[in-house]
Amino acid sequence: MVIFFNDKFNLNEMVNSGFNVSGNEISFMLPDNVDSKRTLVIDPFVTNTNNLSGLNNGIAKDVDYDYAGNVYVTGGGDGSIYKLAKFNAAG
Repeated sequence: MVIFFNDKFNLNEMVNSGFNVSGNEISFMLPDNVDSKRTLVIDPFVTNTNNLSGLNNGIAKDVDYDYAGNVYVTGGGDGSIYKLAKFNAAG
């Protein structure tokens, strides 16, 4: 998981964070000095995408999922032809 600011002040500024799972509830631990007026993005997708090789190596362009719990990622390639990677719950 990665948390970052994504706003007009400083695009993609990382935020030190953590999380806690209790039953089916997830809570996030943020520093006390986080500016609550800025937009935070929580990105749970931290699996390596190096298998998306080519000119855009490791760059994911689109993400989708199915109801069986699989995640599909397209990216890599040369900008007109992309590769497809499938991830299950085990990564």
